[in-house]
Amino acid sequence: SVLRYSPSTIAGEKINLGIIFCDEENGYREFRYSKKFSRLASFDDEIDIDMVKELLKGIKEDVEGTLFTYIDFDIDKYTKYYVNDFSFEMPKSVEYDDLNEMVTRLHKTYFRFEYEKAERPSKEDDKKIVEQLILASGADLRKNEYLLGASNERIKYDFVTDEYCVKIFDFDGKDLSKLISNAKS
Repeated sequence: SVLRYSPSTIAGEKINLGIIFCDEENGYREFRYSKKFSRLASFDDEIDIDMVKELLKGIKEDVEGTLFTYIDFDIDKYTKYYVNDFSFEMPKSVEYDDLNEMVTRLHKTYFRFEYEKAERPSKEDDKKIVEQLILASGADLRKNEYLLGASNERIKYDFVTDEYCVKIFDFDGKDLSKLISNAKS
């Protein structure tokens, strides 16, 4: 579950602050949070950075446990209490073969600017994570499917489920005029 901060509910802008990783079967839980507080200060120049640091340290202690906190941890119950400027997204489940590899991949996906450019996930890596998250939700997934739009135009979606169609836009080295018409479709 990703912790996000939004200075204004009306504006809807959000920045990722932290992420909880939890494997209940193996008793693993960890909270990693952003160390790039300059990004947060640029995002909201009125925020109290010291208060945010204390909040993040407190969440880390709650999640990972100390002598003074509970041993049992329920991620669904924990995250539902954050419903103001700081909120956790609904926890997602992902299957994995290697826990450390998956934690690193997800951290790099949600906190790409914590890493040097060469270490950041590629667009294909990001697509694989999106696919894994959709599959983990139990949805029936179809890839690279064409559907008809509102004006009978053929639109190629990267992922299609019974409820959603996902089109990932990549602006690198592309003709902007074609991308604009594609986005409008």
